[in-house]
Amino acid sequence: MAKLNARRKDKTAIPASKLIVLFGAMFLAIMTSVSVSADTEKQWAFKVYLDDKHIGEHSFVVRDGANSQTIRSQANFDVKILFVTAFSYRHENTETWQNGCLSEIDASTVVNGKLSSVEGKREKGVFSMQANNSASLLDECVSTFAYWDRDFLGNTHLLNSQTGELKPVQVSQLGQEVYTFKNRAIEATRYEIVFDENPISLWYAQDGRWLGLETLAKGGRVLRYQPVDLPEAQLVVSGI
Repeated sequence: MAKLNARRKDKTAIPASKLIVLFGAMFLAIMTSVSVSADTEKQWAFKVYLDDKHIGEHSFVVRDGANSQTIRSQANFDVKILFVTAFSYRHENTETWQNGCLSEIDASTVVNGKLSSVEGKREKGVFSMQANNSASLLDECVSTFAYWDRDFLGNTHLLNSQTGELKPVQVSQLGQEVYTFKNRAIEATRYEIVFDENPISLWYAQDGRWLGLETLAKGGRVLRYQPVDLPEAQLVVSGI
């Protein structure tokens, strides 16, 4: 029995030096994993204004996988008049992209309590859509209004994730401008997307990072996206 216990002790006992190495390796692996995860995820957070009044937020998280990208966005707007909510908007959207094309979308929108949904998936050479109980088939390579990726501006048609409509668009580059953020003058390129009635203006930094958005809402009021923060390392600050 004494020999058996000794053998058990020999098998289970781990020298302290080995424990230090083991836990050190585990810690390094965990930290490496965290670092890789951080490097493959990008975030955009915007405060949304109607004229100069803060009405909500819109956030985007883009995560790069081995063969795809996953994008999650969430928007919450409330317009109040004399403390009464005159307009309420909630939007959640999850998209998966592969090789520059939308491969799957699952979006839901609630406007003043009315729910609408958009679902779609690319398979067998077509993109199958289900939007508010209406089915349709689109071309294999579809793009949404993917503001987070400047390359989307090369498309002539864009999918509206709220309605499921494929919209013809015209995109123009309006030139270089200075985009002001927290008393910083940032060199930016301004683009304009024209569809329906009111064009959308977008600003991008020289490295391609999306900076802001502006368009007209009903009644001629200005809807504006202002970033919560911008990484210093990704910006070129103008000397103006």
